[in-house]
Order: sequence, then structure tokens, then C-alpha cells
Amino acid sequence: MRRISSLLSILLLGGALVLTGCDSTGVSGDDGEDDAPLTMTRVENLPGDPDTTSGGGYPQGHNQFAFFSLRDSSVVLHSDEQARTDSASTMWDLAFRGTDIIVNGGPNGPGQGAAYVAENAFQEVSEVTPDSLTRHAVEDWYNYNENGNHIVRPTPGHTIVVRTADGESYAKLRILSYYEGAPENPAESGAESRYYTFEYVLQDDGTRFE
Repeated sequence: MRRISSLLSILLLGGALVLTGCDSTGVSGDDGEDDAPLTMTRVENLPGDPDTTSGGGYPQGHNQFAFFSLRDSSVVLHSDEQARTDSASTMWDLAFRGTDIIVNGGPNGPGQGAAYVAENAFQEVSEVTPDSLTRHAVEDWYNYNENGNHIVRPTPGHTIVVRTADGESYAKLRILSYYEGAPENPAESGAESRYYTFEYVLQDDGTRFE
């Protein structure tokens, strides 16, 4: 099982906290030697078009996506920005709006991005399954209203596998929370929704993660 062995950097990007660490397990190359360790990146409180109203009820944002680059670990475009030129570029890999997640490819962008949801826990996903990649929206990553409390929770044991917009790298990603501050019990905390916390590993040399 992988673990983060050291914290390398902390970046605050428009309200989203990005933590980057070094994975302690290397990736074996064809010669049997261990390559440099992969990097585990944690993104906290990425705003995915959060509520702009002052009342309760269904959240109403700007109805625009927030665009994120897995390659640069950075927000390319926030949902409240008016200029949307970068949304038509290959600078971003995933975009978030409410529970909607799209890739930069097919009907959603000019890139070669694609994704699928593996029905395996994060640490169990060791390699990309190319035939499973699709350029449609990422689905089945969450459960809703399981206990009648209208809460969105990431589906346990599911991992999102992504091909980046340039078609040259792959990532495996697990969403940890859909609520600001990633509270253990969102219903009791009253935390705002549409704030993503997730972790991912990026592989830019092949399709294996271990």
C-alpha cells in the first residue's frame, strides 16, 4: 500500500489547497530497477461552482465549470470567472460543476482526455485499462441520499482513472469529500457542498501505477 513519505509543497490556489508529497513506492521499469517515486497530490476545497445564494434549498452557482490541470496541479479557470477562453484549450484535464465531472476530450473539449470509474479501491488500481476509457462525463462516482439526508458521498471502493488532455499521461484519482473542509459528517456540520477534496497520482511514463 502506498503512503506519502514527505511533504514537498503547499500551494493555495484561489481557495483550493494543493498538497504535494512523494510516494514511498517506486515504479519498476522494464529493467527491474525502481524508477523515481510517483507523486501523490492532495487537493482540498476545490470550488466546483458552489452556491451563490444566501438561502437554503438546492445550491445555485454560476452554472459554469471549474477547470483543473492534473499535470500542473493547478486551477486553470474558476467557475465564477467571466472570461472562458481557457475552457477551449488543452490546459485543463478535468472540470467540476456540482456533481458533474467532465474530461477534456470528445464533446467537452479539444483535448485527448478520457476517463472511467474503476470498481476497485485506489491502492488496488495498478494499471490503466485502455479499453475502458471514454470521453463522456465521469459517472457513478458518488451515492446520493442514502440515509434520506440529501448528502453526496463518494462511492466506496471506486477510483477514477484519467487520461490527460495531451494524451501523454494517466492519473488515478479518489474523491474524499464533496463538502468544504471535508467533514466526517456533512449533515451535522452544515458544511457547504460543491467543494471537492481529492487525491491523485500522475504517471507520465506508461500506464502502470506500481
